[in-house]
Amino acid sequence: MYDDLNNLVCFIKEKDIQNRNKGKKELTVYRDESESAPILHLFSKKIRDLPPVISILDAGKTTRIGSLKQNGYKWLIMDNEDKEIAWLKRRTALEMIKDYESGYFPKKYIIEMKNSKKVVAEINKQFPFFLKKHYVDFSKDNGQLLDRRLGLSAFVMHILSRNHSGNHNKKKE
Repeated sequence: MYDDLNNLVCFIKEKDIQNRNKGKKELTVYRDESESAPILHLFSKKIRDLPPVISILDAGKTTRIGSLKQNGYKWLIMDNEDKEIAWLKRRTALEMIKDYESGYFPKKYIIEMKNSKKVVAEINKQFPFFLKKHYVDFSKDNGQLLDRRLGLSAFVMHILSRNHSGNHNKKKE
């Protein structure tokens, strides 16, 4: 993931455990591609037909920061006590129409705080869409309402779920 100045923000590596234990995911978010400095660990275990809850741990895997749960096209962001505090979702239809009319139509998602409805972060995938670069912007969160690690984790899971949708019937080579 990159910031608006095209600087690398983080590098995501998914542990390949899908074939051994279906429904279980484990990811590590690193500072860069050298994989020498982990930032976060995300893991889940699917329980029957329920959507998985993704637990988010700090770099040392010692402290649980919070969790995520997918609800349709939204990702619910929960604190370490599993209380819903925010959600990641697509921008409103009106905002997308305004962008379309102006000729600028990026793929944009936002994180909105549950209680205040304040937008605290955005993720953009701009042209050219075939590049796998996403831009993260937390500048709207002046009051530090959202733990950046939770926001980053929600973006990571959103990106991975979008990249994996439609590919689940294809064979891996």
